[in-house]
Amino acid sequence: MKILLASNSYPTQDNPLQAFIGVLARELVRQGNEVTIIAPVMVLSCLRHGIRLDKKHYYDVFEHEGRQLCVEVYRPRVYAPGEGRFLKMASWICQNRISAAALRIGKSFDVAYCHFWSSAIHMKDYIEKTGTPLIVACGEDKINIPYLRSEENIETLNRFARGVICVSSKNKEESIAEGLTTVEKCIVLPNAVDAEEFRQMDKNKVRENLGFPQDVFIVAFLGRFYERKGPGRISEAIKLCNDPNIKALYIGKRAPGDTFQPLGNEALFFGPLAHGEVVKYLNAADVFVLPSLAEGCSNAIVEAMACGLPIISSDLPFNYDILNSGNSIMLDPMDVNAISNAITRLKQDNHLRKKLSEGAIQMASELTIEKRASKIVAFIKEKIHYNE
Repeated sequence: MKILLASNSYPTQDNPLQAFIGVLARELVRQGNEVTIIAPVMVLSCLRHGIRLDKKHYYDVFEHEGRQLCVEVYRPRVYAPGEGRFLKMASWICQNRISAAALRIGKSFDVAYCHFWSSAIHMKDYIEKTGTPLIVACGEDKINIPYLRSEENIETLNRFARGVICVSSKNKEESIAEGLTTVEKCIVLPNAVDAEEFRQMDKNKVRENLGFPQDVFIVAFLGRFYERKGPGRISEAIKLCNDPNIKALYIGKRAPGDTFQPLGNEALFFGPLAHGEVVKYLNAADVFVLPSLAEGCSNAIVEAMACGLPIISSDLPFNYDILNSGNSIMLDPMDVNAISNAITRLKQDNHLRKKLSEGAIQMASELTIEKRASKIVAFIKEKIHYNE
């Protein structure tokens, strides 16, 4: 199957933003599909944040079972402010630029697989002109498309989208409530991990290699340092624990305007990591904590579970498809005392920690990228009536 995958970014070694798109694209190719990426480069935003501009056209080459495979990548330039009050204008410019760039590729595709509703908006003109079947992947922490585009365009997306792949039941319900789709078009497939990359390792050896002490209890956080994600609440919770043997790994980057710094001296690590290094640091930890206020479905949680970590996270609908009492402690993400008590409880209760770890591994075994990509392909073929 020839898939045109539209996304708002594509990861590189210099800029691993949305690494999960690269993981999915490669797995789709491994399973015998031809994948072409079209992802805009927001030039002004890149210049503002010191991000190097990617090539306009290149091949993401990788090896699989002794063969070289590739994902073809197009990165059309968009000269528009992409933040704040200019978001609506940027969306309109993207719709024109990206649809035009897709037409210039000069290939026919079996399906346009648009990652997030925003990409579906950007590809709307292309889909109308070519008649390419549209599948939307809905993974937003909050769907804001109805506030960017007209009711007419929303109705057009509803009419053209053959199917919608939602990363959580919360995303499915929100998409339907916003009038973007119907229940019959939707499937819920939570995010997934590459099981060969994210796996359980020997904790003592990992700590020794990273230079971390063996006799401390390590809390891991992974994500952008947004207030929404809650790294500051984790630091407050650790301070409330009043236990010098509780340390933390804060893996991520600051979001624009965010000033998060750990409150005490608990941080064994603070800052970004190359994507390939994250698995080592997760395996050095005893628990993963993400008191997030909004998600689609957290990739970081699934990665942590694949490494065997018990989870402390939000008792909110975006977690309900992947977390339960057998793999996590779920709580009010704004309740710092509850976060502190959960950390202390898991530090003191080895039996509970082991039980939740086993539950996390069991859940993660069902959330592999191989299984998810296979289900995505089967769903697409069903919805577009694809005949091989």
